[in-house]
Amino acid sequence: MSHAEEVKQPKYVDFAEYILFQVRRTQSLIRQADLWQLLITSVCAISFLMLLWILLDHWAFSAGLSSPLRWLGFFSLVGSLAYAGYVYYRDGGRRSVTSLYAAKTLETSQQDFQNSLFTLMDLDYHGKPTSSYIRGSLEKRAALTLNNLDVEEAIDRQALLHRLYVLIAVVVVLFGYASLGPKSSLDSILRVLLPWTASTAPTQTRLVNILPGSAVVTTGAHVEVSVYVEGKVPDNVWLKYATADRRIVDEQVSLTESGDDLGKYTGVITGENGRGIDQTTTYWIEAGDARSSEYVLTIKPAPVAVINSLVITPPAYTERPSYRQTEGTIDALEGSEVTLTAQTNIPVEKAWIQLYEADDPASRSGQLPLEIAEQTRLEGNWKLLISDEGTYPHYYSIECESAEGARDPAPPRHPILIRP
Repeated sequence: MSHAEEVKQPKYVDFAEYILFQVRRTQSLIRQADLWQLLITSVCAISFLMLLWILLDHWAFSAGLSSPLRWLGFFSLVGSLAYAGYVYYRDGGRRSVTSLYAAKTLETSQQDFQNSLFTLMDLDYHGKPTSSYIRGSLEKRAALTLNNLDVEEAIDRQALLHRLYVLIAVVVVLFGYASLGPKSSLDSILRVLLPWTASTAPTQTRLVNILPGSAVVTTGAHVEVSVYVEGKVPDNVWLKYATADRRIVDEQVSLTESGDDLGKYTGVITGENGRGIDQTTTYWIEAGDARSSEYVLTIKPAPVAVINSLVITPPAYTERPSYRQTEGTIDALEGSEVTLTAQTNIPVEKAWIQLYEADDPASRSGQLPLEIAEQTRLEGNWKLLISDEGTYPHYYSIECESAEGARDPAPPRHPILIRP
């Protein structure tokens, strides 16, 4: 027994459903275009403001933007973002594109509608009754016209494209200037975005890696300062410093380029009359249009030993008595024994007598240990001898070191004369 198979007919969308689908699609596309236009306009405004504040920071003021202007720049950027968010919430986030507006947009792009689509949407929007014949005629014309229309092309994106062109131009100028400009645009942006921070205006000459920065140094020390100079390198790089008591103000030291490291400049702060730093000292570096931050060298006391007495005992064959002196100069016969006592100004952990061939700190020839009593009292003894070659140390100094590693950078040297 044969059975006739039931043939399913394809389901066709009627005119009303097709029209509604295309209108809703148009509404979505219009809303997307509006959001893109808002986004591009916001980015364009922020990019323009950033470029404006960068140029002002670089060229309008010799010291860059002042603190009030940095805050003004910050609020202008924040205000732009806030306004864009408000517009999105007001127009893009809450307002829906009506079917009437979508229909009007489609009819503007295609004259064949002959107002049929807008009339249908108006009837539906306001709930107006109409005869089925008239409605069917309107739906047929609107549907057939929509079938021959690309809805994507019906959306007017001219305003969006114009804003996009402006954005591209602003971004090209911004990044071009940031890449080729003589000053750091990133530093200027950070100065505007973080107005509560302390920062100097960008310069054509950049001073980086300044050492030792702020530090604690031993009294009498000569402090070497180094800096790397980048960007536009000037003819002169100056180190300037001033002491806390203002005896020295804006003293200049010319920094010289180090031969072993490109771009590195070094110099030494020697203090008043070359005696080293003896009080709190502030220093900074100037080169071209750049001036570094100020750094402070704080003083810690250096251990200094003062001779209390030297007891010199001549050789026994001379039958001369020992004698005591308070000055450091030694003038005695060969074979004499010297007993030294000294006092330091601060507690020390190490102490020794440093011998020299001549009155030159580089002519060191040996050391003699000293005993430490009560952390500040030094004692030691040694015999004065002449070598087989007829030589002997002609100078000595007392050197010591504190628990923190501090030393007197230039202890006094005392002469030695050994008589045969």
